[in-house]
Amino acid sequence: MRLATRISLGYWYLVILLLITAAGAALGFHTLGSSIGRVLTANFDSVRASTEMMESLERQDSAVLALLLGKEEAGDALQTSEAAFKAALARARANITIPEEVTVIEDIERGFTAFVDARDRLLEATPEHPLRAYNEQTFPAFETVKSRVIDLLNINHQAMVEEDRNAQATALRRATILALLVLLALFSLALLSRALNRVLLDRLDELAAVAEAIAGGSFNRRAATHYPDELGAVARQLNAVLDREQQIQNAMEGRTALYRDLLIGLLGALPRPAAVIGLDGRLLASTLDAEINDEIESAGARLSGIERDLGEASIEVENGTLQLRLLCVQTGRPLAWLATLPD
Repeated sequence: MRLATRISLGYWYLVILLLITAAGAALGFHTLGSSIGRVLTANFDSVRASTEMMESLERQDSAVLALLLGKEEAGDALQTSEAAFKAALARARANITIPEEVTVIEDIERGFTAFVDARDRLLEATPEHPLRAYNEQTFPAFETVKSRVIDLLNINHQAMVEEDRNAQATALRRATILALLVLLALFSLALLSRALNRVLLDRLDELAAVAEAIAGGSFNRRAATHYPDELGAVARQLNAVLDREQQIQNAMEGRTALYRDLLIGLLGALPRPAAVIGLDGRLLASTLDAEINDEIESAGARLSGIERDLGEASIEVENGTLQLRLLCVQTGRPLAWLATLPD
């Protein structure tokens, strides 16, 4: 029997069982689901606002420390983080669903005001020992508001846990009433799921194979994307990431080749043949004869040990003495050796 036929028969069998139980259970489940969804959504919004407050508060703390250490550019980050904290706090206040949240949010507002005042006083005072002054004046206020944000997060998390427990209890009571029919439906569903798993597992194996290829450093393999479901969406996103990675890798390779060609072009403009050798002894570009290039590559370890302090050095090759001059950036950091053969 074809798999499609077996699945179809199984579905129709489940439909008959579900139609028998749907009349009594539909209204109850709809009410239960609407209540849970409403509570969880409200609490999730508060959890997200609490998380954003926590993150922006940590960023403010880091910005204050940076300003105390003389990093003036941290001022913009401080203002941005403060605005983000206030926005998240406003969302939390507009989404109060638990009586305990009122007191906590008021404490957060007072604590944040105290933190801002202590912070601003500290930044304006420019104390002789900024870190000690920070620990004594600003850090306690930061810890206070942070602890209340954590309390708000815990309150909403606990509310979600309690709602989950209530939902489980209600579901258990309803399941007891319909136990026989549900058990029969579950048994039938298990048989149908076993058949479906064979198809799903094959696709999961394919995604796992792509992941293993990525872990092994290969980005050429792709997953099938013609399935209009969650696994198909995962495959499309994975392929998109791999495509972007391949594009970046190709762009980097092209840019590296371009820089090498540019370097060879610059060497060609010199009055005599020359080569650029990395500090590790690796030949980067050269207009010298192939025999000399081979000698340079074979002497890589010896070249990497040349003393750089003098800025110049020499090394004997078969065709003469190779003169080396250290190439540095404007800050004095060495980049490579410029190698030439004297006339």
